[in-house]
Amino acid sequence: MVSFHGGLKTSLPAGPGEVSGKVLVCHGAVDPYVPPAEVQAFVEEMEAAGADFSAGWSGKVKMVLQCAAVALVLAARAWPAWTPFAVPLATAASWTAWAAVLATAWSGLEYLWAARALVR
Repeated sequence: MVSFHGGLKTSLPAGPGEVSGKVLVCHGAVDPYVPPAEVQAFVEEMEAAGADFSAGWSGKVKMVLQCAAVALVLAARAWPAWTPFAVPLATAASWTAWAAVLATAWSGLEYLWAARALVR
């Protein structure tokens, strides 16, 4: 099953052991069409069914790099002359932001590759 910003509500929730296939759900945190309560209910349903829906390592690395990049960019704007590393803070922010962009692209390709097998 693949869902890309789709509705997650169901009238027939999966029971324990009933999810035998692979599930790929691509859902943004600020999706205006699917309320947070519906997302939470889906997560609870999948946990109760014993489905593995955890993020892969590339998604986790991407998230860490994105958070670090935002923090460094904001710090570099607030304190442009500060050099806590061997390089200026703005340079470290730029490198981290580009690393986040590359990790995001890699993570996206990894998820698309996984989805390829699901839509065949």
